[in-house]
Amino acid sequence: MKITIWQRLRRGPTATPGERESQWTYRFTWQGKVRTHTTSITNELAGGEAAARRMTRKAALAEIKLRELGRADLADQEFRRRQKPAPPVPTLEQFLIHFERAANGVLNVNTIHSARQQLLNIVSKVGLAAPREPLSVPSVPSVLSSPLTIISRSLIETYARAVLTQAHAESAGARRLKQLQRSANSTVSSARLCFQNPKLRAYYRDIAGIELPKSIDDFCAAWPFPPRDCAKGRDYQIPPDHIIRRTFDDLEAVQRTRNPNLYAAVWLALTFGLRKGEIIGARIRDIQTRNGVTGFVISENWVARRPSDLQKNGQELPFIPAANDGLAHLAPFLLSAPSVASVPSEGIAGRRPEDYILSGPHRSCRTDYVWRDITRWMRALGWGTQKTIHEFRAYAICQVGMAAMRAGRHGLREAQVWARHNHITTTEQSYGRYFVTAIPNEPIPLPEPPPTGTFTPQLATA
Repeated sequence: MKITIWQRLRRGPTATPGERESQWTYRFTWQGKVRTHTTSITNELAGGEAAARRMTRKAALAEIKLRELGRADLADQEFRRRQKPAPPVPTLEQFLIHFERAANGVLNVNTIHSARQQLLNIVSKVGLAAPREPLSVPSVPSVLSSPLTIISRSLIETYARAVLTQAHAESAGARRLKQLQRSANSTVSSARLCFQNPKLRAYYRDIAGIELPKSIDDFCAAWPFPPRDCAKGRDYQIPPDHIIRRTFDDLEAVQRTRNPNLYAAVWLALTFGLRKGEIIGARIRDIQTRNGVTGFVISENWVARRPSDLQKNGQELPFIPAANDGLAHLAPFLLSAPSVASVPSEGIAGRRPEDYILSGPHRSCRTDYVWRDITRWMRALGWGTQKTIHEFRAYAICQVGMAAMRAGRHGLREAQVWARHNHITTTEQSYGRYFVTAIPNEPIPLPEPPPTGTFTPQLATA
């Protein structure tokens, strides 16, 4: 601890040249506090140079003593620190328990779940719990038993190598590689939420008694890939009209009977604007009628794995009205139940309301196989977009917006509400690529400019 003498000598405020007594004060800093020491000098030494010399010697001796005491105090603190056992390093499982307790009320429920899951995904992908096979995926219990000290910059670097290994195994092109890199950066960004919030750190330190390793700061500062190098572009590769027309013709003429799951998934996206995970979790009972309007109640999302009563953006069981005349196309996959009004009475025999709309002998038929079929089908038709099933959601959003525009309403605003976007800019910039503005292709007459003359500058008056 550094001892600093702020002021060695100062004549007392009540001292005058004729007084027989003076007070001298010097200040110093000790253990973080400013302290003062005052002494009085009387008789013949009350003033003049003799008193100043005497106080200078006293201050110098006091400074030496304080420095010695400071060194002794530091040694005593170091001794006590070494004698005190270091707190045990918690496992990942123990830390995540405290994280969920601390984040309750600080972060959104969906954010808590996502941050926890993404942190586990990173540790699982690099296989730190199984050092003999660095790229294997260990089981969840072995991941949870890993010490918290594994969260470091080296974890980010190993995770980046694992992503590149995956890209090499897939023989990924430039577009797919950028997609994997963006996904890795997004995963790390979500996992950092476990550590970055100051309120969470205060809870770990003061209530849970957890001292976060210094390596976590490096983890929060590093990226698997430079964000600028893998930034997402705005070139959506919109297909021309003839490809869109051919897609809908083939969907009705061929896929309706050849691949019913593909047909149902596409029309769920077109009718209700559902995302991939919402289509996977769509059940027959979710199509309901409220106040004479038939729509879809989202109760499951298999990609985000959200609880049934907590959906994206804090909404509870959102109700999406049917659009784009899609109910007639979905009728063969539904039941003739009273809750599904305006839907034809035909249906698949033996189906129950709790059954998933996408059917098959096992779960992979709706979680995996159908999406591969959609990708191959769209690529064969000439679609060059980065997304596949999500393009039909974007197309449906734009159709809802244009229908509102034709009716004289605010189309972009209605499209935002129907798509369940928090901000209208998301609808406009990321989904508005299929909007068609009705601008006549005719020359617009422009007024003739006035004849040119001499310009005379002058002040404008109201």
